[in-house]
Amino acid sequence: MRSKIGPNEKCPCGSGKKYKKCCGIINKQNLDMTIDQLFSMVNEKKYEVAVGLSEKFLAIGVKNKEFLHAYLLALAGSGKGEESERLLKQNTHLLANVDFIFGYATVFYEANDPGRAVKYFKRLINISPKHINGLMNLGASYLKLNLYREALVSFDDLEKIIGYSASLFINQSHCLASLNAPDLALKKLESLSKEDKSRPAYLMAKAGVCVSNENWIEAKELYEKLLAIFPDNDRLLLSYLKPLAELKDIAYKDLADNYVKRMKPEVADKFLAIELRYYEKTDQLSEYEKLLKVRISTDFYPDRHYEQLMATYGAQGDTEKVIWAEDKLTEITNQKGTLKGLFWRLLSPLQNEMELLQRHKDLLHESSSIDFIECKNATLQKDKKIRLGYISSDFREHPVADFIEPVLRLHDRNKFQIYCFSLNPKDDSRTTQLKEYADNWELIRNFDLHSKINFIQSKELDILIDLNGMTQGTATQVFNYRLAKAQIGWIGYPFSSPAKQMDYRIVDYNTDPVGLTESFYTEQLVRMPEVFSVFQPNSDLIKTQICKTMPFERNGFVTFGSINNLAKINKDVLYAWAEILNQVPHSRLFFKSPQFQFKETREKVIKAFDSKGIDSSRLDITKHFPSRFEGYKALNEIDICLDSFPYNGTTTTCETLYMGVPVIGIRGAVHRARVTYSQLKALGLEELCADSVDEYIYKAVSLAVDPARLRNIKNTMRGAMEKSALMSYGKFVGALESKLLSLLEDTI
Repeated sequence: MRSKIGPNEKCPCGSGKKYKKCCGIINKQNLDMTIDQLFSMVNEKKYEVAVGLSEKFLAIGVKNKEFLHAYLLALAGSGKGEESERLLKQNTHLLANVDFIFGYATVFYEANDPGRAVKYFKRLINISPKHINGLMNLGASYLKLNLYREALVSFDDLEKIIGYSASLFINQSHCLASLNAPDLALKKLESLSKEDKSRPAYLMAKAGVCVSNENWIEAKELYEKLLAIFPDNDRLLLSYLKPLAELKDIAYKDLADNYVKRMKPEVADKFLAIELRYYEKTDQLSEYEKLLKVRISTDFYPDRHYEQLMATYGAQGDTEKVIWAEDKLTEITNQKGTLKGLFWRLLSPLQNEMELLQRHKDLLHESSSIDFIECKNATLQKDKKIRLGYISSDFREHPVADFIEPVLRLHDRNKFQIYCFSLNPKDDSRTTQLKEYADNWELIRNFDLHSKINFIQSKELDILIDLNGMTQGTATQVFNYRLAKAQIGWIGYPFSSPAKQMDYRIVDYNTDPVGLTESFYTEQLVRMPEVFSVFQPNSDLIKTQICKTMPFERNGFVTFGSINNLAKINKDVLYAWAEILNQVPHSRLFFKSPQFQFKETREKVIKAFDSKGIDSSRLDITKHFPSRFEGYKALNEIDICLDSFPYNGTTTTCETLYMGVPVIGIRGAVHRARVTYSQLKALGLEELCADSVDEYIYKAVSLAVDPARLRNIKNTMRGAMEKSALMSYGKFVGALESKLLSLLEDTI
């Protein structure tokens, strides 16, 4: 504790005067003046100055309540939220003060700390449910967190109190558009008065709804009206560029070229995403590559533009060029790598497994370093349900949902209480369905790392399962900390997730045979007896009928096919496919991948086959179909599917097999190279998997000249699959729960 300041000592305020002639003569009048000065500083957002002045008075023992009030606001506004909250806990009387709570929450909102703003606005509404500004600001805070449903509830509650308000209706419209209800959003806007519809705020809101609804023409027209009013507004111009890019408008390039010269770092990511979209839409990615390299050569945001080169090469499915661009990026930034780069390296056959593991460790451990969190260990209580959590950004229309949905649906609720921690970028109808299978659904996407950790720890979980791994939208960094008794990686990523506190990884005996892959993981492997996950066909796949006749019967030639992403197709795969076509006269290859929307990418693949003696007339190269259902129907045009290697298909293999199409694969030496083998073995078709490229070619050719076997596979595949381990949901979930309980007991 600080000793009392002597009257002749120098004053701690820094004036240089003796204490008795400075702050030592403080009285009610000059203290009131100082408090007024502090509140003025807070109102003017001079938070750091206010904190400095406050701490000088604290040093001499000032503890006036109003002074403390101002000091807490100043701390909140200066980014010292944790320190402010610690002090508030010592002065809980302020939590009953409506004016204080409103001001405190508002400062957090203005300081771009919406999580804490929500916390205190909610406390305010609990005390004063009809606080008009509190409800409006609570909704606005939710908007900052992209929590549109919660924001809408707050705004709807406010409407019941105040009725008509143009700003309120505009906020409600924004929420509805973001919740995939553009018609309701427009209806809300149209209910504005004629006068309010003439204001820029209405035009801006309607333009935003049009963008959400992909009504690019009207969005463009609305932004043009706004720019006529605010011609020098760069933020507005950036919004205008989006519909121009989508419409491939010739005005885009000149406007974008001028904009980028004055672009601010904080908007670079948004601009570059729009720019890439324009060059994709206009099929000019080679030109864009040159433009990015010019910018890099002039040292214009080189880090951002190397990242953009990665995205540009990725759009074309060029794995090795993505890796080259990432290497260049890490050279100039001294980073350990990037999240996107990790995934692309898994696709390359040229990467060393132990180096890949080290890259994962370096990036994951570098991305989080919080040493002040006290971790709580859950304890297994036999008389209570096991608290089981799942965390993912893919609780939506995504392949992961096809594998996790039956598990969530069939968990034994007498034994388990299910928590889902959603990182979804956007919810959809699949999300709504999945929510029904969770006892507790928590959206934590916009929490910072510290908040995610504290929030998950507060649930006192027994088990927490990561369904992301090192993919986009991941929160795998939280597994550097102890959040549950047992922490497990599963499904979403075909490699180790080497977080410091990740205990286990769920695999099976076929993807990861004992003694083969353990050295490539930091986690202990938990092997399921048959398959590491079950597959639930989505509604479009279920309703797609299998054609009764074989393609070779209708066409007079065998059609090989692939629906895997071009990024998985390396030189060895192309060689094998060309050799198969050469050995099966008149056969054709159906090859679907989204990258084939680009002419240059199509020509590159055609040229590769031509160099191996395959004429382009034998290639049916196509981008994605208009709908998922149409894509599944197209599988009826394939006799034999050729899997990629070393990175196998997973969802695509299951979909293809469900449509009665046999898959030829290669059984590799790591998990991602053995998934197809595991799935084929579950169907009793492991003989379709080879151990070498030559055997892969031989098996494909042999099957192509065996029409009776092809017909038998097609006629029996779906029924066999529905009875197999891949779709035996109850049996799998029972086995999984037994494993989880065993793991939990081992940790106690």
